[in-house]
Amino acid sequence: MTKPARSQSRLRTKTRRHWLLALFTLLSLLFTSGLAFAKPKDRRAEVEKRMQEVVRKVLTDKVGLDDKKATKVAELMKKDREDQRKIRGEMRKARKDLKKLLDDDSDDQKAYSKAMAALRKGRDDLHKLQNKHFQQLGKELTPKQQAKLLHAMQQLQRKLRRAMRKHRSD
Repeated sequence: MTKPARSQSRLRTKTRRHWLLALFTLLSLLFTSGLAFAKPKDRRAEVEKRMQEVVRKVLTDKVGLDDKKATKVAELMKKDREDQRKIRGEMRKARKDLKKLLDDDSDDQKAYSKAMAALRKGRDDLHKLQNKHFQQLGKELTPKQQAKLLHAMQQLQRKLRRAMRKHRSD
């Protein structure tokens, strides 16, 4: 007995969301790991360049893309990181505002509502951006290449986490 097409569609959508979440988590980790230990303005360009090199290496070595395709996909990923950084900044500000309200034990319900709305909007915008990113990658990569990219990024993410834990414990 085969599964209905509807449940397969849900499974694919769920898998895509997990793939996107893993990809953006890795990219966030890649970007923030270097900045956490550096002077923000002096090292930002260096970290961005290093991250671009890592992404290109993954795209060419692990995913098997040619230089032209790897450049195009890397640019898509870079643009999405920049958009994501902006949204995360807005969300960070909303969380700061919320924390200040709570620390001050404020009863200003409108301010709480505004901060919560900003957080929800940021989360929704981030979700839309991730879906857009996934669709753009889907246009550029075959499903097999997407799977290879997901796998390679997950491995890289694990390595980064281990390195961060080791660095923190030293």
